[in-house]
Amino acid sequence: MGVVSETGIAGLTLGGGYGWLTRKFGLSCDNLLSADVVTADGRWVRAGTGPDDDLDLLWALRGGGGNFGVVTSFEYRALPVGPELYVGFVVHAGSNARAALQGIRSFFEQAPEEVMSLAVVRKGPSIEEIPTEHHGKPVVIQLAVYVGDPTEGERVLHPARDIGSPIADLSGPMRYVDLQRLPDADYPAHELRNY
Repeated sequence: MGVVSETGIAGLTLGGGYGWLTRKFGLSCDNLLSADVVTADGRWVRAGTGPDDDLDLLWALRGGGGNFGVVTSFEYRALPVGPELYVGFVVHAGSNARAALQGIRSFFEQAPEEVMSLAVVRKGPSIEEIPTEHHGKPVVIQLAVYVGDPTEGERVLHPARDIGSPIADLSGPMRYVDLQRLPDADYPAHELRNY
């Protein structure tokens, strides 16, 4: 899955499929085993690795977009995750953005493949965990997830939580499905009109 729960798996896969599990398990398209496709001329084709499958079409569907026909079904490799993961959720003041982003980059460069991290610069949300003087002001939010045992995740992500002088630390164990929904409020359906 991606990083926003509203994103459908079909569009995500056909567009590549970057998400919380990417460093550990690859993109969504890397885990596509086969797909049934109705081509523009009305033929049904199975894209896959079987003897009667179209291997070139499978290659094209893996992140190549949706211009190869209408995909009517997908077959994926299932991978174990969760149900709980450790999530580093740290907020920095916008005035410290440069140092925070440099620290996040340095941490991520050394992190094991079980760690996925995103940094977002945005206006501070009006929630009680963030000091009120930062509500509506620029902040840097780092979300990092450890794909594996939450206890090990807390240890591995501890250095990321110590970067700079955070104004809030909301880190802790989280169910994968809740992590998947965490950024949803920032991407309201049909409101931003972006791609």
